[in-house]
Amino acid sequence: MAAGEPGTTLGHKGAGLAIDHATPADHGSRSSGKGDVMGARRNAWAGVLTLTLTTLVAAGCATTGAPPLPPAKMLQPGDLASLAGEWEGTLEGVAGSGPFAGRRAQLVRVTVAPDGSFTSNINGMPGVGKGRIEGGKVVFEGSATRGVATLYEGDGRRVLKGEGTWLGYDGRSAFELTKR
Repeated sequence: MAAGEPGTTLGHKGAGLAIDHATPADHGSRSSGKGDVMGARRNAWAGVLTLTLTTLVAAGCATTGAPPLPPAKMLQPGDLASLAGEWEGTLEGVAGSGPFAGRRAQLVRVTVAPDGSFTSNINGMPGVGKGRIEGGKVVFEGSATRGVATLYEGDGRRVLKGEGTWLGYDGRSAFELTKR
């Protein structure tokens, strides 16, 4: 049998990987069952190959994102002033009917003062508010949002990651801000 003919075996001796390149006409009008078995094997291998490639592509995409967060830090009330400065990042509506439900805001800027007061700009939507330390986390209440954030700090990076609600809407948003 030459390569490409019906019943050709590929792979290592004894591997038993058979590829049937025959058309239904090659098998004749009566079914011997051989074509059905070969087609089933071919379909099984195609499924395994597809699953493997999909997994590899998904794993490759997952590893190309942002670097992992540094360790979480339990904040003390006296740490509030250390959060002063410019923070920038993204916000994504994760549930409900808020202004960003199901969408991602690419530009979120927050300026925090040493007393915990802040101004924010979320895709052009301005806001003001006040933050405090409670239970080791930042609790904030603003003119448009309120919520809780955890500080992740290490390797020269400071990241506030949390979740909040929009005032006047039934919904939540997740955000991640990096100190500039």
